[in-house]
Amino acid sequence: MLMMKTKEKYKVAHFTNEIGRYIVGGIATVINELYRNRDEETCFLHLFDERFGDTIATEDYPGDEDIYVVSINKLEEIKRLNFDIAVLHYYGLSDAVSEEIIGNKKLIYVIHSVTTPEPYETLNPFGIHKDVENIFRYLCHRADKLICVSEAEKLKLESILPETQGKVTVVYNGITFDDYIFKKKIHKKRTKFGYLGRMDYRKGILETL
Repeated sequence: MLMMKTKEKYKVAHFTNEIGRYIVGGIATVINELYRNRDEETCFLHLFDERFGDTIATEDYPGDEDIYVVSINKLEEIKRLNFDIAVLHYYGLSDAVSEEIIGNKKLIYVIHSVTTPEPYETLNPFGIHKDVENIFRYLCHRADKLICVSEAEKLKLESILPETQGKVTVVYNGITFDDYIFKKKIHKKRTKFGYLGRMDYRKGILETL
């Protein structure tokens, strides 16, 4: 386990495999923003897979404090951490929040995207991915609170798993505009529009145009 200027006790620990330059998908931007705006009672746990490289460099993280780095092959080390609430950001890390690992600590599961193929079938939303379905259902059941990043994702979740109604809160993702958006001056005559990301209706591309 690698520890960066950590404290003895935290209230909240964010569990993620995307932080700093260790980026797998779009969640990393959100995690980095959460880290940037954290309070003194919040830490971040980076769970990495040694099969995809075991070089862990402190300079590749967004900061040098309140970060723990643990291999997914050594999840028992999580028991050494002292925190009250685990916030899971990726269903693939479900083993890290098993009863054996976090015990009776509170669990919040952040659903950045309901784990179905797109488009999905109403009667069989997970398709052939039964393993993903089982993990997703387990996390939704185990979590004390579920967070969706949009109203659309909340509606999708509750339509697929009606039993989650009452457990879901919507917290929109945010970014620091000065850092990510306004790099160039805005001219009235500029008509070009650029987009980086998956061409999915949920991204609001048509609404933006």
